[in-house]
Amino acid sequence: MRSFTYPIQLCACLFALLSLISRLLSVSTGVDIRCAHCRRLVLSVRWLLVICVCFSSISYASSPPKNAVRICGVLDYEQWEHDYPRPAAKRPANLNVGDPRIVRMIYFLPNDWSYRAEVVDSMKTIIRQAQTFYADQMEAHGYGRKTFRFETNDRGEPMVHRVDGLHPFSRYDNTLGTAVVAELKQTFDLDANIYVIVLGTDALRQSNGQPAGGVGRRHTKNGGALVVPDRFSLFTVAHELGHTFGLFHDFRDDRYIMSYGGRTERLSACAAEFLSMHTYFNPAIPTEEGQPPTVELISSNRYPPGSTSVPVRLQVSDSERLHQVSLIGGRDWCRGFAGEKEAVVEFDYDGSFEQHGFSALFENPTHHVLIVAVDTDGNVSETYLFFKETSPYEIATLRGHTDHITSVAFSPDGTMLAAGATSKDPQSDAKIILWDVETRKEIDTLDEQPTGRPAVVFSPDGTLLAAGSKSSAEPKIILWDVANRKQIATFEGTAPLMFSPDGSLLAVGFRVSEIKLWDVRTQREVAELPGNTSQINAVAFSPDGTILAYGGWIDVDIILWDVTNRKQSATLEGASPVVFSPDGTILAAQATDRTIILWDVASRDKIIAFSGPSDANSLAFSPDGTILVSGSFFDCTITLWDMSPFSVSAPTPDFDGDGVVDVSDFLLFVDQFGFSQSDAGYEARFDLDGDGVIGIGDFLVFVNSFGKKVS
Repeated sequence: MRSFTYPIQLCACLFALLSLISRLLSVSTGVDIRCAHCRRLVLSVRWLLVICVCFSSISYASSPPKNAVRICGVLDYEQWEHDYPRPAAKRPANLNVGDPRIVRMIYFLPNDWSYRAEVVDSMKTIIRQAQTFYADQMEAHGYGRKTFRFETNDRGEPMVHRVDGLHPFSRYDNTLGTAVVAELKQTFDLDANIYVIVLGTDALRQSNGQPAGGVGRRHTKNGGALVVPDRFSLFTVAHELGHTFGLFHDFRDDRYIMSYGGRTERLSACAAEFLSMHTYFNPAIPTEEGQPPTVELISSNRYPPGSTSVPVRLQVSDSERLHQVSLIGGRDWCRGFAGEKEAVVEFDYDGSFEQHGFSALFENPTHHVLIVAVDTDGNVSETYLFFKETSPYEIATLRGHTDHITSVAFSPDGTMLAAGATSKDPQSDAKIILWDVETRKEIDTLDEQPTGRPAVVFSPDGTLLAAGSKSSAEPKIILWDVANRKQIATFEGTAPLMFSPDGSLLAVGFRVSEIKLWDVRTQREVAELPGNTSQINAVAFSPDGTILAYGGWIDVDIILWDVTNRKQSATLEGASPVVFSPDGTILAAQATDRTIILWDVASRDKIIAFSGPSDANSLAFSPDGTILVSGSFFDCTITLWDMSPFSVSAPTPDFDGDGVVDVSDFLLFVDQFGFSQSDAGYEARFDLDGDGVIGIGDFLVFVNSFGKKVS
C-alpha cells in the first residue's frame, strides 16, 4: 500500500482544488455554475476523487510512515466546508452559523496520538445532550428553554474542528489543559467564543497524577475554554461548560451539576438565575464588555475564636442595574435584585464544605471567600475577601491604604515602621510607606521604588533605609536618607537582603533558590549556601551574627546556617518569612497553615503557634522584642502582635545595682566580653541572651537598655 501514498494524497489535493474552483465560481456569481456540462464534469471528478480518498483511508489503518513526504496536509472536509460555504441562496437558514454566541468544538490530537472517529461521534452526541440538559433545567426554574447554541455545518450537524498538535502527548499531560489552550490561542480566538476541547489521550491527569474529569475556565464575557480527555461523559462536559459560563463549584449538595457529586442531574436555582443574564442564554444581553459591579466589605473581617459563623455585610453597586450577588463556598448562597443600582447585602458565612473537609468555621482560622456579582447586562465581577479568627495577641491593625504589603521593618529606636508596598494596579510603581508606631498613623510615602515587590531594611543607626525588589527585572537597590526623605544612592542588587549585625556580611537571596554571603569590605563572595525546593523569600541573621535563617515561599523547611563553621545546623518547620527577636532567643515564622510559629532558638522547640494574618508576607520585631509586626499581601494590612508573653526574661543589664543602665555597667560588661561557659572567669549574669557566650548578642541587649531606669 505504501506505493499509493503520494498518488492518493495528490488526488486529495486535486479534489480540494476542483472543489475550491467550483465553489469560488459559485460565490463570485451568487449562483451555481451555468454550464451544465462543466458542472457535471466537475462533480464527476469530485466523486471519483472521493472514492480514491476513501480507499486511501481504508488502506491506512494507522498513521503513514514518519518519513513519508506529504504533498498536501490532512484534509478536514468539515473544516473546509465551513471556511468556503455554499452561496447564501443555496444554504438553509441556520442561526448557529456565523453567530458569535456559540460553543465550538475541537478534537485536539497530540502528534503521537491516532485519530478516532468514535470520539468525534461522541462529541456530537454529548453536545446535543448538554444543550438539552441546560434547556430542561432553565425551564424547570422558570426561565423558559434558554440554553446555549453550538456551531453546526450547513447540514445542521454539530461541527468538530480537528487540530493536530505540534508536540507529543507528554507535552500536554499534567498541565490541566493549559498547554493545549496556549497552543490553540495561536489559531482560535478563545475570548470570542466558548470552546469544548477534547484532548486525544487515555486520561487527562491532575498535577498529583490522579485522573481528572476535565478543566473549564471563563476567559471573558463571551469566551472561555474547557479541556476534557477523549473518554468523557455528559455531566463532565456539562460541568466544565458551567465553568466557562462563569459558574463556580457548589459543594453544598451533591445533586447539582456544579458539585461533582454522585447525583449531578440538576442545576441550582442560583446557577439558573445567573445564566438567565448570560450572553449565551439571553440574546438581549449585549456582547460588549461593560463596567462590572463593585463590591465592598462594610462589616468586620474578624471573628472570635470558636465561632460557628461570621456575618458578612456588603455594599454592592453598579452603573446599570444589579441582577445577582453570590457568596461562593457558604451555605447561604445568593441574593437576587429587582433592578437596583445599589444595595446592602447580608450573608451568614459558616465556612462549610461538608464534602471537602471543612465542617465548621473554627477548623480553619483563615478563609478566602469569593463574592461574584452580575448586573443586567451580564457583566461579572469577582471579589476575594479574607476572614480571620481574632487572636488574643493582636494589638492593632494599620490600614489607610489599598496596596499589597510586601515587607516591613522597624527603625532601630522603634518609633517608625517602614512598609514596602506594591499597587494593585500593575501599571503603578511600588512605594515605601512610613508609619508612626505610637500614633499608628501614616506619616509619609517614599515613591520611585524599584518595580515589583519592594523589601525594606533600616541601617543599624536608623539614618538610612535600603529598599530592593523581590521580583523585579531591574536589579536595583535604593538608599534613602530617612530624615530628609531623599534618595542618596542607587546600586545593583536584589532582595531579600540582610546585613549581619556587625555589617561585615551581606546575605542575598536569589530566584534560583540559593543564598550567597558577600564580604562587604572586599565585595567578594565568601559562601554559597544550599537552598531548598522553593524560591528564597526571606533571610535573617541572629543578633550575634552566628546563625543565618532563611526560608522559601510554601511547603518547605526553614534552614538554620552556622555562619562561623559554614554548615547547616538545623531545620525547623515553617515557611517564609522568618525573623529573629532582638535578643536572639526566638525565631518567628509563618507556617504553611497560615499560623505564626514562635521557636525557641536554643532548644529548637516550638513555643506556640497562633492564628495569624491570611498571608504574612513579612515579619519584623520591635527593637525591644515586645511587638511582632506582620504585613499581609492580599488584604493589604499591617498587624501588630503582643510578644511580651513569650519573651525570655534576661538578666538585668544594671550590673552595679544603682537602678540605671549606664557607663559603669558598660565597663563591667567589657571586662566579661568574650568569655564563654568553659572559661574560668565566666559570669552568667553578663550572658544576657543565655547562649553560653558573652558576645555581640549580649551587647545588643545591653545597648537596648542603655540609659533606662530599672524598675
